[in-house]
Amino acid sequence: MAIATTTQYANRYGLNLSLYGIADTSMANPLVTIDFANQCTYDVSGDRVWATGGQDHANKVGFNNPLNGTLTISTQLMTSELLNVIAGGTAGSATNTIEFKNSANTAPKYYIIKAETVWQDADGTTYSETIVAHKASPQRAYNISYSGDGDPTSVDVVFDLLQNSDGKLLTVTKADIQG
Repeated sequence: MAIATTTQYANRYGLNLSLYGIADTSMANPLVTIDFANQCTYDVSGDRVWATGGQDHANKVGFNNPLNGTLTISTQLMTSELLNVIAGGTAGSATNTIEFKNSANTAPKYYIIKAETVWQDADGTTYSETIVAHKASPQRAYNISYSGDGDPTSVDVVFDLLQNSDGKLLTVTKADIQG
C-alpha cells in the first residue's frame, strides 16, 4: 500500500547498514554488517551558480552543480572488519592486525551501502525505509580517544558519497509494513 502524502511519521530507530562490493548490484552478500551504530548522518547537497545580467547584475539563469555528500557513522562499538575498511583494507576480511600505511596502491575503494530503518506514524502504523548509497568510499581518517573513565570510546567513520555510472547518488524507499 502506498503511503499517503499527508501521513506524518517519525523515526527513533537507528540504521542497520550493510556494505557490498561495488559490483554486487544484487546486494546479496554483504562484506560488512553494521548493526551497532549509535547515529548515522547523511549529508547530501549541491550548490547552484547563476548567470547574471542587467545593470543590477541580478541572477537570471541557474545551473545546478552535481550533488555530493557524506555518510557519517558514529559508534562506540567496533569490529576488526569495519576498522579494516577505514584503513583501506579489503572489506570482509577480519584480521587481528590493521595497518594504516601509505603505499603505491592507495587507490580508493568503493562500496554500495544499504541502510534499513523503521518509521512510525501517530496511529502506530510502521513503515520501512531503505536507503542505498550507490557508490561510497571511506575517508582516510581515524580519530579515536582512549579514556579510563566517562563515556566509552567513540569513533566516527565517514564515507564520501559519489554518483554511480547511472548518475545515482542516493535512493530512499519507504513502504507500509503494517496496516
